[in-house]
Amino acid sequence: MRYTMLLLISFMLIASYSHAQWTDISYPTSNRLYCVSSDANGQVWIGGINGILRSTNGGSTLNFVNAVDGNLGNAQIFGSFDDLYITGPNSAISAGLFFLGNNLIMYGTVNNGASWTQQYNSSTGSTPRYMNALAFNAAGFGLSVGSYGRVLTSSNNGNSWGALNSGLTADLKDIAWVGGSNWVMVSDNAIYRSINNGLTWTQVGTSFSTIERVSFAPNFSTGYAGGYGQLQKSNDGGQTWSDLREPPGTIRSLFAYSADTVYVGTTSGLYRSVSGGQYWESFSVPGFETPYGIHFYDGLNGMVVGDSGFVAKTTNGGGITTPVSQFEPSATQVCDGSSLSMNNYGNPSWSYQWIVNGVLQSTQYAPALTFTTPGTATIQLVSSANGNSDTATS
Repeated sequence: MRYTMLLLISFMLIASYSHAQWTDISYPTSNRLYCVSSDANGQVWIGGINGILRSTNGGSTLNFVNAVDGNLGNAQIFGSFDDLYITGPNSAISAGLFFLGNNLIMYGTVNNGASWTQQYNSSTGSTPRYMNALAFNAAGFGLSVGSYGRVLTSSNNGNSWGALNSGLTADLKDIAWVGGSNWVMVSDNAIYRSINNGLTWTQVGTSFSTIERVSFAPNFSTGYAGGYGQLQKSNDGGQTWSDLREPPGTIRSLFAYSADTVYVGTTSGLYRSVSGGQYWESFSVPGFETPYGIHFYDGLNGMVVGDSGFVAKTTNGGGITTPVSQFEPSATQVCDGSSLSMNNYGNPSWSYQWIVNGVLQSTQYAPALTFTTPGTATIQLVSSANGNSDTATS
């Protein structure tokens, strides 16, 4: 006789909130916050609707700065500041969707966002016209990507921009500098790579469900790209990509701090891997909303922003984590009295309990479980570390 095991995985988080090491500094708004950039000098820039949030003390206090266009007599800027790059103590560059006669605008500020100057203005090409993301190298050379395959380039820290012909028509979602003249950008279902500062692009990955975010660790050739039901990793500067098992939820943001340490924000939580994506841990974040921006300027100090004005900060790398329990049986059916091996995707150093139909059967990392009762079997894996536990059920 065969047993049938249901493969629908569910996750139950049993975390101790006394270990929370994130501080909720959310801003009172129902609007989404799109991005965050910060530095060791306490400068924080957060992109929002019709303006930005600014802090000069590492986020201890946040102030909304209403955006006005200095080219138009300080008229109100309507739109979303989707990405921001800090260029100086009081200056930044922004890409986004701005409502100014369907024009594509790149904005810059030198006075902490009190007013913005049009660094680029174009009324040509297909509508809608907008830029989703930007990235710069250490020498002030930058690229920005957006709608209908648009790619802009700047060689002077964003003070001026010019258009490049990408040869694409896709909505380009995000871009990352890899090193030298190498860049990687993503669209909904493809990954592209340039080795000549954006002059030409080669598709290096395709047939993805949705890829919306890409991040490469500074000074490493390791990067990550993710989206809906998809997480990819490259170890060779974006030339080739391989599948990773993503944490629960739909990926909305990611940030690669090093080759092995990557932070991922999903609709379900905020996660970190210190194993290059082999296993995941979750954070307890007070006031959590879906994160759309993550940034760490060093290994300890980071911020996350998202829906409904959500802002949280950490000064100790996020603090104590909860293991994410993930496993997969090697088959869906087994005969009476037979054993079935389990594929465990957790950290081998964690503690484990394998429970079959409510009975503890093993505490090994990846045991072979025996099934003696006919019918459908329920398998639970309880993963424990740091005084916290998480349970996956199949």
